[in-house]
Amino acid sequence: MVPENENFEEHWRRRLDSLKRELQQDERCSHLSARDRVKKLEEVFTLQRLLSGWYEKHHGDILGLESVADPLLADAICGRLVRCRPGQGEEYERRVDEALSYALDYIVDADDKRRQVANEGGKLDMYFPVRSERSGRYGLWHGLLHRYRMVGIPVECKNLTKKASVRAADQLFFNLRSGQFGRFGIVASRSGFSDPCMQRIASENRRGDYCMLPLDNGDLQGLVLARVKGIEDTMVFLRKKIQAAISFAA
Repeated sequence: MVPENENFEEHWRRRLDSLKRELQQDERCSHLSARDRVKKLEEVFTLQRLLSGWYEKHHGDILGLESVADPLLADAICGRLVRCRPGQGEEYERRVDEALSYALDYIVDADDKRRQVANEGGKLDMYFPVRSERSGRYGLWHGLLHRYRMVGIPVECKNLTKKASVRAADQLFFNLRSGQFGRFGIVASRSGFSDPCMQRIASENRRGDYCMLPLDNGDLQGLVLARVKGIEDTMVFLRKKIQAAISFAA
């Protein structure tokens, strides 16, 4: 609840600054367990995103996105991803959601994402709307948005003990071809991808009409940790993964 004598920005800025000060002062945080500190960091992350979105809407600029990332929160996200056991489909989707929301916070609208999206008789695991008004600031996303007519990022998830088969690529490709989501998407697989699956992805990517980005658990962790270093590091990481998904040869 925002007090009557404060406006939206003042209230949330004060709350955010208070949390940051508390986390920065060791004598005030020494009693917190790692788990409790992560919870506070998650609140900082949420408030920063909320305030940044409001600030951009009213002032046409992005407020402090570089300061969102924190190593402890990133480690917690990676740890939860790794601890998710094979076969826990919904849990894995939540962990992939968490990782992508954190790592791509500067370009996706994580608060407006959708899960289990119906599409031409099938279902898409996850869908992140893209903040297209921000793409001009980030060369990678500006290029992807225009080349692949992105309106969002569809995501398929596979939480198996074995590598994902061609069927994983086919499921994502089906959603891309529908035209509802644009022509760029991510397929996340705990255990990686079989050679036939990668060949299928690379073949479609080389045609140039669609781009499918395969990410295993190690890739997702790498993307999260890149975000700790900075926004540019995430784009360097993604460029390399996209290029690998185009040039793959068994």
